[in-house]
Amino acid sequence: MGKRGPKPTPTKILALRGSWLAKTREGEPEVPAALCEPPPWLSDRAKEHWSPIAQTLFGLGVMSPTYSVALAALCEAIADYTKSAKESETQPLVIEDANGGVKANPIHNIKTKDWNRVLSACREFGLTPSAISGIRTSDSQKAKSKKGISDFRLAQGA
Repeated sequence: MGKRGPKPTPTKILALRGSWLAKTREGEPEVPAALCEPPPWLSDRAKEHWSPIAQTLFGLGVMSPTYSVALAALCEAIADYTKSAKESETQPLVIEDANGGVKANPIHNIKTKDWNRVLSACREFGLTPSAISGIRTSDSQKAKSKKGISDFRLAQGA
């Protein structure tokens, strides 16, 4: 049986929030904060999103080459979402089926699934309003990054 309840908040995030709990944790691996290049297998559409997100995560102190695969998954999800969102703009919400009835247009279902992938991946990195609301960044961390959370734009290049 799997573990119950929400996943534990990473110690790094707890520390950024100023939580006393961060000081009580032991044994969690420390991952060095550093920028890295996107993996070569990342699609061109997804590579457009890599740098702004990586800069944002670095500014938060949670970017590391260790997380490159997860970041690549987020970038691919954003690329898929922007493509399906653009495609769905001109499509009706319902279409006629083979029997003359109506059914939901599959492109809108695809767009919704793509958006859920984006949200899920964003939550993993603390990039949603609820995930970021408790984080406080120190002045030294702000100086490390040229870009911050406000510079991350989902629809960039869309």
